[in-house]
Amino acid sequence: LASPMYTVLLLVQGLRQRVPKVVLGRMVGNALVDALIGAIPVFGSVGDIFWRANTANLQLLERHARPGLPPASSDYVFVWIMAGILGLLVAVPVFLSLWLVTLLLHWVGP
Repeated sequence: LASPMYTVLLLVQGLRQRVPKVVLGRMVGNALVDALIGAIPVFGSVGDIFWRANTANLQLLERHARPGLPPASSDYVFVWIMAGILGLLVAVPVFLSLWLVTLLLHWVGP
């Protein structure tokens, strides 16, 4: 319970500091990856040792604490990769459903 609360506090602080939106997106992506890793039984506990989202988010906040510091290109790359993965997670079930409906209609026949 403490980790998600700390994540929210870091995001609120990022909003207060007016951190660029792409950096906030990266912070949210870090938190989502952390949540996904933590949701896997046994592996999640081991993954928590190696993936420290709140530490990474704090470093992002410290890096952008100075006004006028532009986001790094790695921030954009991370956000675009996360958006692509999310797009695939949405698109694959839709295409599978359409394919199955087409097979079913073909099997049933006119």
